[in-house]
Amino acid sequence: MSFLRMRQICLVAHELEPVVADLCAILGLQVCHRDPGGTLLEINHSPGNADLHGPYWPAGPHWQDASGGSQAIAMTAVTLRAAAPQTVAAKWAEVLGRVLSRSAGAGSLVSEIRLDNASRMAFATLAAHALPRLSELEIQVRDAASVCATARLRGCETQPGAVRIGGVWWRLLAPATVVPASR
Repeated sequence: MSFLRMRQICLVAHELEPVVADLCAILGLQVCHRDPGGTLLEINHSPGNADLHGPYWPAGPHWQDASGGSQAIAMTAVTLRAAAPQTVAAKWAEVLGRVLSRSAGAGSLVSEIRLDNASRMAFATLAAHALPRLSELEIQVRDAASVCATARLRGCETQPGAVRIGGVWWRLLAPATVVPASR
């Protein structure tokens, strides 16, 4: 089985530039590339990619040099919502060759897939009349209070330990040592 980790996400917005500006200002993130074709999943192997901090083709061989000013440390989870989350989760588990499990989350059972870098993909039911979407990202940040304060100054909705940017809730976790699973 291949080593799988969450390394990047693809965000889509009706008005992309304001969302990019918020991501840059609030979290210190940078756009590594834009894909006009709308690719949502990339499965590849880059030379030197076995090192978690090694080269990564979309971001370039020295991507680490640009990450020093970021509040973000690690992406630990994504939550995808769909009318039939079990079906969507089963398809992702099949594509990724991973085991699908169920856990309690936000008051209901959620299907999830664990990845090797202590990250996970969760699949939950949509609220009535909502569209399928990426609804939440869970990230470790250097200073959650600072992230929330900057988000409020920019007019973004906040909750304790979370900010909403581009229609997606970003759940903010304290830094922790993440030890990847062995291959």
